[in-house]
Amino acid sequence: PGIEEFVTRIGELDVRGNAAPIVREGEPDQGCVIIFQDISELMKVDRLKTEILSIVSHSLRTPLTSIKSFTEILQAKAGKLEPTKEREYLDIIDLSTDRLTRIINNILDLSKIAGGKMDYSFRRTSLADLLDESVMVASGAAEGKGVDLSADWYGAQARMDIDRSKIIQVLDNILGNAIKFTPAGGKIEVFLKERSGAELLAEFGRGDPLEPARRYALVEVRDSGVGISAKNIDRIFDRFFQDDYVRQSNEGGTGLGLAISKEYVLAHGGDIWAESQPGKGSRFLIALPLAEGAEESDEDDAAA
Repeated sequence: PGIEEFVTRIGELDVRGNAAPIVREGEPDQGCVIIFQDISELMKVDRLKTEILSIVSHSLRTPLTSIKSFTEILQAKAGKLEPTKEREYLDIIDLSTDRLTRIINNILDLSKIAGGKMDYSFRRTSLADLLDESVMVASGAAEGKGVDLSADWYGAQARMDIDRSKIIQVLDNILGNAIKFTPAGGKIEVFLKERSGAELLAEFGRGDPLEPARRYALVEVRDSGVGISAKNIDRIFDRFFQDDYVRQSNEGGTGLGLAISKEYVLAHGGDIWAESQPGKGSRFLIALPLAEGAEESDEDDAAA
């Protein structure tokens, strides 16, 4: 008899065993030698890959189905549809294409982050200006859904050294989620304030990676949406995690947006967190360090 391999579970561990008989010529079997190898991490990775494939395939299928369905309708009824109906179908195709692009970009970004290959290009920028842009872009979606979107910067400019495209992606993701999970008639408020690390520690209990003596821009996005369950509030920034409501709804998503946002914020020396109650809305907060000598202009920085 040869070596036999088997996989089993011992307590909390997944193990692979290799059993070989102890054989001496002309004598009965003396027993066997079994070597166990802990493969818990390998099994965990294997299960994660299966879960990722399931989530990604489901997320891709939804916009692809929408694009295909409405394209077929336009082809079948070419020249017969009312202009308003044709425009409606084209808008749906456009939105579905944007959604598909975001999903693919998120997967590519995660791959770069995991491989340590994400590049950052820091430049002195006013966070207030970026927020103006993000709120302006989000206002169309909010208005279309019947959600009131308001903003107040309290006079803050919040000049800092950041990668503009990465932080815009973070802001767009947080605002997009707020709109997605706030029903018609709901409200979203966006605030920008400046706080010291010590004040953030006292008010929110946020320590590391924030430094008590440093000053930060604090972005707050508050909505009156569906909220997040208490058991999941600490997991929403995990890769591929989706709250119960998301899994049960038709909103879709890969569970990557918040995970990538957190990676970007941490890379800037900041922090991001959330507070929420189911049925009462959510509050997302982003702290980013202000630049020293923030009175300098963008042009001065570019020339330096």
